[in-house]
This record gives sequence, structure tokens and C-alpha cells, in this order.
Amino acid sequence: MRDACRLVMEDLAAIVDGDAATLARHADHLAGCDDCRDARHEASRIGALIGRAGDDHAALGDPEARLLAALDAPPVPTPV
Repeated sequence: MRDACRLVMEDLAAIVDGDAATLARHADHLAGCDDCRDARHEASRIGALIGRAGDDHAALGDPEARLLAALDAPPVPTPV
């Protein structure tokens, strides 16, 4: 791996986040390196998928009410 590619991989999170300074620092290399461009694209796709993870989760009942009820409940004795 070339040094420029290594530097891009080290800064990949900031590149995907759209950090202007990081993008400017690596712009020339990204313009000419298919591997780094592909890595950026894949990291962006993975980030988008992770961002949507759990979107279909539905909590059972009212979580706040369940927590408050659990706090008000008498303690469960532990066997000795």
C-alpha cells in the first residue's frame, strides 16, 4: 500500500463524514486512485446502513412507564 493510500485509510472516517480540510488534503489522491475511491464509497454505504440499523425496532409498551414501575417495585430477594 502506498503512503498516500495509507493516509487516506487513516482519515477515512473524516473523509466519509465530509470534513472539508481532510477532503481537501486527499482530493488529488482520491481523484486518481480507484482503490481509495472505492474504499470511500464502500465506507459511505456501510455508514448509511449502520445509521438505519434498528429503524424497525418497536419498544414494548411505554419504556418510561416500565422503567418507573420497575424502580417502584419491591426488591427481589436473592437466594443465599
